[in-house]
Amino acid sequence: RDYTIYDYTSAHAVVHGALMGEELVDGEANLGEARFSPDELLRPSDLRSKYKFNLFCRILFCWLDPLFLTGCHKDLTQSDLYACPKEADSEKLLNRFLKHWHKELKRKSSGQKPRLYVAIFKCFWFRFVVTAILLLIWAIVATCQAFLVGYLSDYFTLENVTAERTALAYASAFGVVACSVTVLISIGHGIYLGQKLGMMVRIVTTAAIYRKVLKLKQVSLNSLSIGHVINLASNDVQRFDLAST
Repeated sequence: RDYTIYDYTSAHAVVHGALMGEELVDGEANLGEARFSPDELLRPSDLRSKYKFNLFCRILFCWLDPLFLTGCHKDLTQSDLYACPKEADSEKLLNRFLKHWHKELKRKSSGQKPRLYVAIFKCFWFRFVVTAILLLIWAIVATCQAFLVGYLSDYFTLENVTAERTALAYASAFGVVACSVTVLISIGHGIYLGQKLGMMVRIVTTAAIYRKVLKLKQVSLNSLSIGHVINLASNDVQRFDLAST
């Protein structure tokens, strides 16, 4: 089977097939104790907690300013970067995803196929909705801005200028500026949340594939190539990032 994919649909099909795989072995696989929690990786320079309750700084992404200032003086190293946020912890995301995925696996008893996209949507439905609302606001405001620019342009073509038309022109100019600010905020946060959503979907699917490989039967492991697993985790799953942007 050719696992080279170029879009979100193929990525969904490949990951879905990998999760279906073989039947699980009785018992849970021992993943060991060598893991890091977000609390252990928090660094003193992480200023996101400082701006957590500052709405103005969060809207303008002020928590990125220290990184930019540091990058102006030297090359950024791993110690300069912020720690992984708790909401992106693979263990928590995987446990939440598996609750919905196990419900989808029960469909096999009735002859229906489990739906990976439904499990992903149920796991991140709130983030999908928020991202969609921001992008919808951007589309509506951008359309309204075009009409306001038209009203403002018509004012300069009038031969007899009245007080009402002047007030409308001022209101249109103010509306153009307000729409520009709204578009900047909505599209900026919409793209940011979309990329963050794609990252979380990639984390979940990669963790699910890793967990599946650890729990396969020995017969299945003998027929499973390392290159296939690496291709799934490094190439196919990355398409969720591209789909989110």
